This record gives sequence, structure tokens and C-alpha cells, in this order.
Amino acid sequence: MEKMKKLGLFGLRVPQELGGVGLSNSSYARVMEVVGKYDLGVALTLGAHQSTGFHGILMYGTQQQRESYLPHLASGHYVGAFAITEPGSGSDANSIGTTAILSEDGTHYILNGTKHWISNGSFANVFMVLAKILGTDPITGLPEYKTTAFIVERAFGGVTHGVSEGKLGVRASRTSSVFLSDVPVPIAN
Repeated sequence: MEKMKKLGLFGLRVPQELGGVGLSNSSYARVMEVVGKYDLGVALTLGAHQSTGFHGILMYGTQQQRESYLPHLASGHYVGAFAITEPGSGSDANSIGTTAILSEDGTHYILNGTKHWISNGSFANVFMVLAKILGTDPITGLPEYKTTAFIVERAFGGVTHGVSEGKLGVRASRTSSVFLSDVPVPIAN
């Protein structure tokens, strides 16, 4: 993986001004096709990092989030993963059970939940995590849970992973469960 980082393969879609290569979607797809031709597991690792792992930051992140995370993700110093799939709900975002509760002082959310089959989950240090926050229905005024995405760093604490799943193929890509236990996530994330 170190050679791929030096070649810039971890930042193919990140704009050049943020330390990436700045490829268009079609150019990115061509590169991934070539990588996949030789090793599908490596292509899946890179794809989970870029296509889902930091895609939310790239497309919808604030300028501060983009400047804070994308240079590290592009260099491969950080590796990304997308954490949506859960036991009992699969990848149905509306039925996830992971919760995000606003702290009493209002400075961060506390995330709790379990994610399954997360590509790069055993070694990623930045996760896009979908969780439910308590909000208010604008029509009825009643409390309701709304799904939102959070940028979660393993370094925040409370993020652990299970053993890598045994697979029949694509073994070079590691997939594991990710456990979130009282993870403090700043409001800005």
C-alpha cells in the first residue's frame, strides 16, 4: 500500500489544490478498471477509500472539512471507510440503529452502534458513519429520528473493529465489523 500512496492512488479524485491528482470521474473509473484487471482486492480497497470512504466529504463537506481531511486522505496518511451496513437492517439507511445523541454541553454527539461488512474497517482511521439523531417533525412537532452522516476518526476513541471476515475471493480487501461505543464526535463533523 505504501507504493500506491506514493503514486497518488489514494487521492485520484481529490482536487490538486488539496493534494490530490484531481481526476474526473471517467478518468478515475479508467484507473480503477486497470487496477482491478490486475488485482480486484486492491481496487476494492482503493474504491472503498475514495468512492464511499471520503466521497461525502469531497462532495458535501464544508470547506473546513475538505481542507482538514482531504489532504490526509489523498496522501494515504488517513484511510477512509463508509459505515452504513448494520445487523438487521443491511444498508437500508432508514432502518439503522446507530444513534447520535447531542452532549449536554452541545459541543459534540455521542455515537453508539455496530456496523457490519465494512470494507477497510479494520485499518481505516476516518469513517463516514450514518447514524440517527433525534429531531422534530416539522408538521406534527413530534420527536422523530433523522439519519445523518458523521465524519468519525478512530482517534476520537471508542471505535474498535472485529476480526477480518473470511472470504471466498477478493481476499486482499479486508472487511470487518466496526463498533462505536460512546464515540465523541465534534459538532463540526
